[in-house]
Amino acid sequence: MVNIHSINFTYAMAAYKKQLAALEQALLRVDGPIILAGDFNTWSQRRLEAVRAMVSRLSLQEMHFQPDQRMTKFGLPLDHIFYRGLTVEQASAIDNGASDHAAMEAQLKVLG
Repeated sequence: MVNIHSINFTYAMAAYKKQLAALEQALLRVDGPIILAGDFNTWSQRRLEAVRAMVSRLSLQEMHFQPDQRMTKFGLPLDHIFYRGLTVEQASAIDNGASDHAAMEAQLKVLG
């Protein structure tokens, strides 16, 4: 389980990609199931594409929420959960007013 709060206040992709590269290198050493979650600050299509490229290389799947009340900027969600080696039994993202981000909750089961 890895939780991240990605760099936010930079428009240059170099710093963002550097952070993702460090994360990817750490996760490449994991053989088993992975849950990667947090505020990825994917407020631009370029950032979202960089994250999706990384998770694809790591064979992670993107979680889908029902209901999905995640915070968005410019029409793009900022928060995500990605996973591998697990099945999703339930996932929701509900704005409960406790934070400026919705609470993401998921029930997962280890494949086996």
